[in-house]
Amino acid sequence: MALDLGFLETAASASSGSPLMVPLDSILEDTDQPRTKFNEASLAELANDIKTRGILQPIVVLPPVNGQYKILYGARRLRAGLLAGLKEFPVFVASDPRQFDSCAQVAENRQRESLTPLEEAGFIKKRLAAGEKAKEIGKNMGVSPTVVTMLCALIEPPKFLLELHESGRCRSADYLYRLRKLYEQSPDVVIEKVAAAEEIGKGFIETLTADVNASPNIFNKTGNKKKTEPGGEGDKVKYNVICLKYRKRTAQLVLNRRATAVGLGWICYDDDKFVDEVLLSDCVIESLQQR
Repeated sequence: MALDLGFLETAASASSGSPLMVPLDSILEDTDQPRTKFNEASLAELANDIKTRGILQPIVVLPPVNGQYKILYGARRLRAGLLAGLKEFPVFVASDPRQFDSCAQVAENRQRESLTPLEEAGFIKKRLAAGEKAKEIGKNMGVSPTVVTMLCALIEPPKFLLELHESGRCRSADYLYRLRKLYEQSPDVVIEKVAAAEEIGKGFIETLTADVNASPNIFNKTGNKKKTEPGGEGDKVKYNVICLKYRKRTAQLVLNRRATAVGLGWICYDDDKFVDEVLLSDCVIESLQQR
């Protein structure tokens, strides 16, 4: 009978500090772990990133029992690895008993700190300055073109937005992006409303959008949109209206506002009248009308 010396290889890898490559069917999730929900879109993004550059961080497992390793940290990475079609996964085997309980799992999750939107915008700024294209940067970061557009709008933000971000009152890239665009339309209204706001959330953004659209000086800063009095020359002109759909929302293309870059365009959503700059390649034209 041959003597199985496989444990020597395992021990050598563990002592050298290199991760072990363990078959996925030998790794078990901890049914008692604190994380109970996994975002499918986020898992898909991570899986695509794994396909592009492989595993950047091994998972941590408990010492094996009957050849099975139970996950201590890294269930999300394991699930993304499965989506990416991996057959084996790099792991580190925990050896410190202080790491073996569920309290350690909660502490590990709570101590993670992601990059802020302005930090990501600063990173994109450096890569753009190095000659890379925004689309290429987004692909390498593992984020969608829409997210890159949002983050690009946060490069060199106005003072009020920087102060808002640094205060911690708003760290949502989506909300910061919208505030930046609303500020370009009506800076005085935005600064006043943001300064008085107790909370920057979805309701506040929607209310502020309505206030800005009702503001007499909307777009006057760039001279793109001007109001006309009833019966004036503007009432006699017919405008082509391009109706489109962007990410399941209906909108109209804003024809009288210059885009900030090639491939981008301004649209006005039908439901909340929010004016947004988006990638035109993501828009589907549905009809052309006149008014």
